[in-house]
Amino acid sequence: MLSASESILDDVAVAEDQQSGCIRFSRFESGSLLPRRYQCVPSEQDAAACPRGVRCLAPLFNSRRFGRPDYVQLTAGAPAQILSASEQHSEIGAFASALNTIRLGNLRTKLNEFMSVGLQPVIIAET
Repeated sequence: MLSASESILDDVAVAEDQQSGCIRFSRFESGSLLPRRYQCVPSEQDAAACPRGVRCLAPLFNSRRFGRPDYVQLTAGAPAQILSASEQHSEIGAFASALNTIRLGNLRTKLNEFMSVGLQPVIIAET
């Protein structure tokens, strides 16, 4: 049985028992044999649009080196579908509880409200 929520399956996954369990608000690799899925990435339309043999909506991480503070944290350049795939419309994966996408969106809204005309803010992420 496989149950996952707000997770990133970065390689092909095969569940032996596909009749029990559920994958929800997660990203999986095309070709995976999984139990039922609910609001996962890639959607049926995204998967159909991707050429065969090419990773569809692949996640981009700041680091894949264990022990670093940004280990498996999604980059700002990751696909928007992954950055807003959680139940709260934030990123999925290890940093889902940080709600970084929501915080960044709120910051941009406030900057647009209070910035002087003609100025552009530059947001520099710090891990």
